[in-house]
Formats: sequence, structure tokens, C-alpha cells
Amino acid sequence: MYIIILILVLVQNVYEVEKISSSVLKDKYYVFLHYLEFYISLFPKSIYQIFIENNEMEVQIKKEYVLKFFKMLKDSSWSQFKVVSDIIAVDYPGKENRFDIIYQMLSQRYNSRMNVLVDAGELSSSPSITKLYKGASWYEREVWDLYGVFFEGHPDLRRILTDYSFEGHPLRKDFPLTGYFEVFYDDTKKRIVYEPVSLVQEYRYFTFNNPWLEK
Repeated sequence: MYIIILILVLVQNVYEVEKISSSVLKDKYYVFLHYLEFYISLFPKSIYQIFIENNEMEVQIKKEYVLKFFKMLKDSSWSQFKVVSDIIAVDYPGKENRFDIIYQMLSQRYNSRMNVLVDAGELSSSPSITKLYKGASWYEREVWDLYGVFFEGHPDLRRILTDYSFEGHPLRKDFPLTGYFEVFYDDTKKRIVYEPVSLVQEYRYFTFNNPWLEK
């Protein structure tokens, strides 16, 4: 399989493209190379780095250029990334901007995929792309619910997987495994109740008398 890895190096605000390995290119790789030249010409200061490997492109951009970048991805005839397959996040507590938001894009016209990475801090926000991609609404709500990344401009940023009164964001690395509250149906009160987590284990007292041996 032919693999090409392209790395952008910033030298005095000028991006230089270094080709690490190359071979005979397939037609799809020519399209990727056109992407590369087009991105650099339009957004010379917005792209941190670009990798091309295994028929997929990975682009890391600054969050200030999110809306412009995705509009170009969707509308440009060179890209046609009109489908958001998923939006996920990764938590790195040791980083200054601890969250990496990963947009998984699909171009049906060129039969190609792209991963767009945007970093976000715990107290900062990231622009919402729901105005460009309606299908991104639930994905952004999921990232907000599980990681606490706020998407500025989202029309309905509510929890989607946990209860509205849930405290915290369960996929953060510093979230306790037991959570803060437990939810259960109380048969005496005939309703669902919330109580602080109790780790009392039942059936801790064992009886070693064998009932079959009793007379």
C-alpha cells in the first residue's frame, strides 16, 4: 500500500511541505495534494499540521478558523465534505487545552475521509458548526454532555445521554468512577429518587451452617 505522510513545518510564518516518503501516486492522492495546496493558500496561519496516511487526511486547525474552514470543506468543489460522520473528544488532563475535539468528515463525491482536530480548554468554548451541518447538533450535545466542552452558537445545547440534573461530565479523566449520585426507583415513595452514592455492600455477613445438614 502506498503511504504518503506530509508534515507542515512553520518557519517564519511560512509553511514548508516536507515529503517524508513517496511512491507512485494513485488518483485519490492527487486530490489530497490539491487539498493541501488549497488549504495553505486560503488559511496559511490557521493550520497547525496535516497528515495523509492510509487514504485519510488529518488536519489540526485553530478554533478561531473553525467556521471558515468547515465552510470551505463543505462548499469547495475540491473537497465536498458534506457529511459529518461523528464528533468525538479526547481528554488530556495534563495539557493546557485538555480536550481534543475530532470531527470525522466524509466526502461522498471523492470517497475520502478527513479528521479535523481542534483543541479546547476546560473553561473555553469552541464554535458550533450546526449552521453548516445540521447533523452535528446531536454530536455536539453528546460532547458537551460527556466532556463539558461548550459549543458557542449551538441552538439547543442540552444534555442528551445523561439526566438533566446529572452533575459533572462522566467521560472526563478526573470524574470519579462511582459518580456523585445514584438514581433508583423507591418502591415506598413510588417515584425515582436521587441520593448520594452509598458503597455499602449487601450480603456481607455469611452463614457457614449448611442447611442440608440441619436436622
